[in-house]
Amino acid sequence: MPAKRIGIIDVGSNSIKLLVAEKGTTEPINVVRLSIRETRIGEGIAGNPPAIDEAAIKRGSQAIATLVAEAEEDKVDDLQILATSAVRDAANQEEFIARVHQESGHTLKVLSGAQEAHYIAQGVYCDKTLENLKSFFLIDLGGGSMECIHQENDQIKAARSFQLGAVRLTSKFIRDREQPLARADGGAIATHARSDLENSVIKPNSPALPIILTGGAARIISYHFTQEQRARGVTPAEFKNVSAKICTANKEDRIALHRIPPARADVFPAALQTLETTISYLQANRIYFTACNLRFGYAYTLLS
Repeated sequence: MPAKRIGIIDVGSNSIKLLVAEKGTTEPINVVRLSIRETRIGEGIAGNPPAIDEAAIKRGSQAIATLVAEAEEDKVDDLQILATSAVRDAANQEEFIARVHQESGHTLKVLSGAQEAHYIAQGVYCDKTLENLKSFFLIDLGGGSMECIHQENDQIKAARSFQLGAVRLTSKFIRDREQPLARADGGAIATHARSDLENSVIKPNSPALPIILTGGAARIISYHFTQEQRARGVTPAEFKNVSAKICTANKEDRIALHRIPPARADVFPAALQTLETTISYLQANRIYFTACNLRFGYAYTLLS
């Protein structure tokens, strides 16, 4: 009998991603398909009220319909469409949900911040390169929010969703996205992020723990380190050095010299400043990376 095959569409603020997976034999899950559409539906969530504008609703719902068709090509037995920060915070989320159903014929499920953090934590179990890490901080930075999970001996000790996504903070603090990150803008992001962290249940651990970074920005920045660095864990100093090179470049050079995707180059300095601040606040001793986050965790849960 064929293994149960499921599709997970993760509707994020920056991108919409599809995972088609089956239960694995040697791996926790077997990946059948990975697809991504850069849609940036979260640009308006820093507004008052936060909202997804009409153009973004059209882009997002059409991208979801395209990914639904891809999943159906793979003959999935179950298809789940999950929305996170941008849709969760939008005053017009019902309009977006209705348009998704109209375009794709499927219902979109909006996850709470706590649910999002839970499934992100489950995703780590799908990455065998991290199976020896039992205690760590897991940081998933997206366009609309940043999820932070403190895990001790395979148990979640604390979890929190912060409104510290790269698109949200760029809209709020960065005055010129084409130029290098201004010192004042970077300082404002750092102050804002640190204040949110300090006033939360997420606290530095003693002894210091490693950090696992995931999300689009983490995936891109991981390519700037060697395989040996990633395997033994990047040091905070190494991370800060790479971050400084990218943040002091203008948008054109971020793309040409530092290989930042054009669709993300304008918000990348805000992402790096937020990650730097979080790494410093948590007093991390090593930094690891994983591509296995929300959609992997949700798939892992369903297949288990």
